[in-house]
Amino acid sequence: MFGNQRLLARYLQEAQASPEPTIRFEHMDVTGPAGPLPRQAEFLGNRPPSLDRAYLESILLPLAERAFRRPLTERERQVLLDSSIAHGDSAPAPEYAVHYGVRRLLLSPHFLYLELGDREMDDFGLASRLSYFLWSTMPDEELFSLARDGSLSEPGTLRDQVRRMVRHPRAQQFVRSFSGQWLGGRKASSVMVCDVRHVWSELIRYGIVRSTEMFFDEILQKNLPIRTFIDSDFTYANEPMRIAWGIPGSEVDLHRLEADQRQSLLWPEPERLSLASLGPEVPSHVASRGGVLGLTSVFAATGDGVESSPILRGVWVLENLFGRPLPPPPADVPALVADISEARTVREVLSAHQQVRKCAMCHSRIDPIGLALEHYDAVGGWRDEYFRDDPENGTAKPVTATATMTDGTSLEGAQGLKDYLAERPGQFTRALAGLLLQYGTGREPTSHDKRVLRDIVAAEPEEGYGLLELVTSLVGSSAFASR
Repeated sequence: MFGNQRLLARYLQEAQASPEPTIRFEHMDVTGPAGPLPRQAEFLGNRPPSLDRAYLESILLPLAERAFRRPLTERERQVLLDSSIAHGDSAPAPEYAVHYGVRRLLLSPHFLYLELGDREMDDFGLASRLSYFLWSTMPDEELFSLARDGSLSEPGTLRDQVRRMVRHPRAQQFVRSFSGQWLGGRKASSVMVCDVRHVWSELIRYGIVRSTEMFFDEILQKNLPIRTFIDSDFTYANEPMRIAWGIPGSEVDLHRLEADQRQSLLWPEPERLSLASLGPEVPSHVASRGGVLGLTSVFAATGDGVESSPILRGVWVLENLFGRPLPPPPADVPALVADISEARTVREVLSAHQQVRKCAMCHSRIDPIGLALEHYDAVGGWRDEYFRDDPENGTAKPVTATATMTDGTSLEGAQGLKDYLAERPGQFTRALAGLLLQYGTGREPTSHDKRVLRDIVAAEPEEGYGLLELVTSLVGSSAFASR
């Protein structure tokens, strides 16, 4: 503000010192607007607002149906119109009746809450739940039309609508939101990475979030088997990620790419990487990046940006891939601290926890999974040895990613964990179906929901569900159509 005042003062001095004639404004009147703004005319019509009941019906009732995402009952119509007219009678201008009606709609619980009413949904409730599930917004006119004639809940119609909505660009909101929650994109987009030991940049952060979304989107759009999430022959990576992975072919470094991005404001988009056609010059670990357990976002989200955590990774895999969440600790049991004073490696630290019986109950399930993923550092980079405590004189400790599950199965790295999970497809199907149902309904699974999930898993074909097929099965279930 002060800079502008000094600039105006300098201009005034220059004008006064100039011999050329100047123009001086003595007075100015501004009137307007001459007519209603375009958006006002579109909403209120071209005539001035009035307290005419038919006029208020034409303005408020269509808005109310969109706000409530259903037709109003006769009583709701009467209360809305009568209260608006009464308010307009006591207001200084008739347009206040419209203002009041709009405020009443926006403060109604039927607008603020997606679902109110009995346990069983009608077609309008189903249209809203389906739309917010796949589009994160209110239903479009086609869904409203099907709900009005009562045909939306018919299995064939519902199946066709799911396919239509998944193909629509709005479905990208489902891809971003669900994959962001499930596969760590949300946390990876904000995790702080300040450790210079990691190869990292904001371009890599952008790449790992977008590559996760694109990986999920391909499985959805092509209806690939959900087992593709366990292991796949493709992934996505942008150029900064390829540089971090050691893939040859880039002629610039990360610093140059960051400088280019700041100038162009264009972020390097991920591209599909076929893992089955990698050349011999590509590091061998890149071939193991298929499936969810190769996505960088998962590892970045289960770390703190500095160190990896086998415990957090083990818990994440149990909950999100095996569908076996750990029970909460008993409320009356104090925190237990294992003696790790003599531990020198991560494996020794975890082993110390298992020496405590109450700790071992959970750690015997968590630790083997986390240890199998130890080749990935805190941001998903590959490592064959841990960082040295003393960079000058310390000795680097090699990474060993072998472990034994509670049933005696030996795991050899992330691939061993993928193989273990692939041999138990029903567990993953139930885990993914449960996550999708919880996302779509916005509630923890009820006992009824769990029975429905068991039936869906039992009906899985031998070749496995495609992702779109699984979504369609869930949408058509009684669990999805109940509050």
